Amino acid sequence: MIDAASVSNVVETIRIAVTPVFLLTGIGALLGVMTGRLSRIMDRAHQLENDPDPTSGNRRLEMDLTYTRMKLIKLAVLLSVVSVFVVCLVIALLFVSTLVGLHIDIAVALAFIVSMLLLMAGLLCFLIEVTLALRLLGKPRDH
Repeated sequence: MIDAASVSNVVETIRIAVTPVFLLTGIGALLGVMTGRLSRIMDRAHQLENDPDPTSGNRRLEMDLTYTRMKLIKLAVLLSVVSVFVVCLVIALLFVSTLVGLHIDIAVALAFIVSMLLLMAGLLCFLIEVTLALRLLGKPRDH
């Protein structure tokens, strides 16, 4: 028979584990934005590859920058997805610690810190990609 203290511990763990779920939702939204940018960058790369006049303008430079942007976004997505996996690990560790009675507070804290560092690195790659995209556009013109 399950005692009230056990049920209370599980309920408390569920309450604590819900907070990282909101983090997962936010990272999921970021991943949507990042994959949308990746799709646009890939479309531009295909346009440049299919350009009938390969000597036109700064095509080579633009292709190089486009591939660099693609690599940065792919890295941003990878880092963000790994961050999601680590957040899921945090949630699992919270439940394991409650169910088994292990004191793994340090492991949970370290996993959360690693997740945040991965997310920060992914966002940094995203910021660098956006900066490159703006440089590629050049100075804004008055129309």
